[in-house]
Amino acid sequence: MKTDLLDELALKLGCSYLSDLKCAQNLQKIQALLERMGPEEFSIKEWDYVLSYLLDREVYVQTPAEAAAVLSLDKTE
Repeated sequence: MKTDLLDELALKLGCSYLSDLKCAQNLQKIQALLERMGPEEFSIKEWDYVLSYLLDREVYVQTPAEAAAVLSLDKTE
């Protein structure tokens, strides 16, 4: 059974709660994980949901590659 992206990230980072993913230290780790995981493994709809959750703002992307770049761009804002 395939897990959703938020659950998979929390599991790989050892987070007890999904909200733990939002801390700055984990956002950096998430970016590194996503580079290794391959953004194509998840749908655009799931990417939109996950990025919106992590960044506390509405995010809509057109491609998995764009989704993978959003976290690194957001760190510079």
